[in-house]
Amino acid sequence: MKNRASGVAQTASWLALAFLACCAIASSASGATTPTAVGGILDLRDWNFDKDGPVPLAGEVEFFWGSHLASREVPLATADGGLDYTTVPASWNEHVHLGEMVGSYGIATYRVNALVPERSPVALKVPELGTAYRLLIDGTAALEIGQPGPVKEKTIPRYAPGFLQFTPGQLRVELLFQVSKYHHRLGGLWLPIQIGTPAQLQEEREKAVALDVALFGCVLVRGLYNLVLFVVRRENKSNLYLGVLLHFDRRSSGSGWRAIRDARHA
Repeated sequence: MKNRASGVAQTASWLALAFLACCAIASSASGATTPTAVGGILDLRDWNFDKDGPVPLAGEVEFFWGSHLASREVPLATADGGLDYTTVPASWNEHVHLGEMVGSYGIATYRVNALVPERSPVALKVPELGTAYRLLIDGTAALEIGQPGPVKEKTIPRYAPGFLQFTPGQLRVELLFQVSKYHHRLGGLWLPIQIGTPAQLQEEREKAVALDVALFGCVLVRGLYNLVLFVVRRENKSNLYLGVLLHFDRRSSGSGWRAIRDARHA
């Protein structure tokens, strides 16, 4: 009877994890063809956020290696030959500047101009990039994660998501990311940034937090279950190893605790 109950509990635990994983995959799937940036321009004029949902910031954006530029400095840097183009989301590690790969560490400015259909509220959701960056919208600082500095000693990274909403002052919106990367092996905007209505992205944010907490709870319960089994049947040390492994799974537990922290400070 005890073995049967053990088998049922284990099966239920794994089925719960599989169900949550399927939910995550399904929630990220989209049948619509989304616009991508070309030559530093992301044309959203024909995109209906209410009907088609959020759109990722993806495609070809302007890239200035080795400096944090303000909007007024972009024309001069472009005239001096500092303008490159790169693709996001992707790390800058293998980006070639002046004939050499830039590598993991350094600073850069990303710039993209978004063409929007109307001057209605827009939101941006930035994932945890493990770096320090500052986002300027039309030349005004709108979001800062960590402390982006020109060198490592003046840079303070922060592993946290970013979320903001704003109302465009015009139908052409400049997004300028000043990024400093000295503490993570992947450089730049290597994870997708979402653009949508405030309500849409807030809902997605809440769903992501709920999913992270649920996965964290499953792993926690699974670990406790195996530790209890070891206490009852000490001859089977595999339960001890699995229970300890699940409790010290830094990726799962870290994600869960960060989700709880972000929900509390939202």
